[in-house]
Amino acid sequence: MGIDSPQEVFMNRKRRKFSAELKAEAVRLVQESSKSLGEVARDLDLHETSLRN
Repeated sequence: MGIDSPQEVFMNRKRRKFSAELKAEAVRLVQESSKSLGEVARDLDLHETSLRN
């Protein structure tokens, strides 16, 4: 068994799909709480760029 190259690892990742409800909740949390975008992302186990897009 060999070690996968970084390109093979990247290509084997599956994109996560988020429900409309989760997206709406994330937006609400950022807008209505005193938490930063990064804090909300961490609370939801997401990367900050996932919320920016």
